[in-house]
Order: sequence, then C-alpha cells, then structure tokens
Amino acid sequence: MNTSTQNSKLFQKIFVGLIVISLALSILTAFLIAGLRGEQKSQSEKQKIIGTWVTVPEDDSTPIELAFTSDQWLTIMGEQTAHYTVDSDNQTIQIQYLPGLGNDTVMHYRFEDDMLILSQEPDKEMRCQRVAQEE
Repeated sequence: MNTSTQNSKLFQKIFVGLIVISLALSILTAFLIAGLRGEQKSQSEKQKIIGTWVTVPEDDSTPIELAFTSDQWLTIMGEQTAHYTVDSDNQTIQIQYLPGLGNDTVMHYRFEDDMLILSQEPDKEMRCQRVAQEE
C-alpha cells in the first residue's frame, strides 16, 4: 500500500473519531444543561416559598401566619415550630415538628398567581397570601 493511501485511511479514521467525540460532547452538554435547569427550578421553588404568608380563610376562622425562613425553619403564629424541607420535583414540603408540637407531615404545595396553596388532602386546601419577603 502506498503512503498516500495510508494517509487517506488514517485521515478518515481521525475524521470519524472527531465526529464521534463531537457527538458525545454534544450529548453530554445537553444533559448538563438539562440538569442545571432542573436545579435552577428547584432553587427558585425553594426561594419562592421563603417569606411570611397568612392564610385566607373561607369562613370566619382566624387567619394563621406562616413564616418559611431561608434556614428551613417554619414559624407558625410567631413561634418556631418545625424544620421544613422542600421537594420541588414532587411539589411537597416535609414538615418535621419540634418535639411535643405535632406529628411530622408532608404537604403538597403549588403557586397560583401570588398565592401559595398548601394541602394534605385534595379537598382541603389552605390558600396563603404573602405578607412579607424574607430579607
């Protein structure tokens, strides 16, 4: 085999190798970007919950003040009550009450306009309106 044929085959192998590497890098980049976007969504959901909210009762009951802090404490009516964790993928908030204050629970959440909707059961929702953003 002559030198030009060997060089041509070598060039073809190098070219194919570069194409394979380019495709692999493109796929890896796409996965990294998708992962970052998911993490940004998760962070923005967690940030959106932080602040003080007041329930909007549908009857004559007393509104309840809930404050979600950036260090993941939940304060109810001014008393530090529980530690909370947000799972933005499942749109749940796990609430771990301090001893003697209640049973640990998981609540579903969603946002509608400027309202935070919390629920443990599908037919029992608490609509909350933000009254203060944590600084």
